[in-house]
Amino acid sequence: MNKQRLATFLQLLLGLGLLAYIFHRLDQQGELASLRQAFHDAAGHGRLLLLGVSATGVCLCIGTVRWFLVLRAQGFALSIRQVVELYFIGQFFNVFLLGATGGDVVKAV
Repeated sequence: MNKQRLATFLQLLLGLGLLAYIFHRLDQQGELASLRQAFHDAAGHGRLLLLGVSATGVCLCIGTVRWFLVLRAQGFALSIRQVVELYFIGQFFNVFLLGATGGDVVKAV
């Protein structure tokens, strides 16, 4: 197994481990039933759910293009693929771990 495949495997394993930990904590705190109910309620409003997911996707795309333009204006020569990767890594950290500015710190690093 080459280094790239090993790194991908370890990233996948870490991601699955984090998800398992999150769901385990939700179950321990009795919040998993609330999450299930929220998903059940959302499934009953398919059009609104689709609209919300679509709007989120559009906002993420606009944010990625904005980040690309800012980086280019600052003299960083990154491909759009690299910017997309950095942007989504930053979004992950904004949402799940370090708070509102944590993702920006991670993108900067």
